[in-house]
Amino acid sequence: MENRINLSTQSNSYLQHFYVAQTNLNRLIVDERMLKRLEKSKRQLLKPH
Repeated sequence: MENRINLSTQSNSYLQHFYVAQTNLNRLIVDERMLKRLEKSKRQLLKPH
């Protein structure tokens, strides 16, 4: 994903770091959502019917 950063940002290291941080944050958010979904389904399975 980081490779998609426009080459013009190479000159501006602040922008480059910002884009990388944004990408990492988005990945973390996705991971969190997946973890929550897993926890939810685990609880559903463990719930006595």
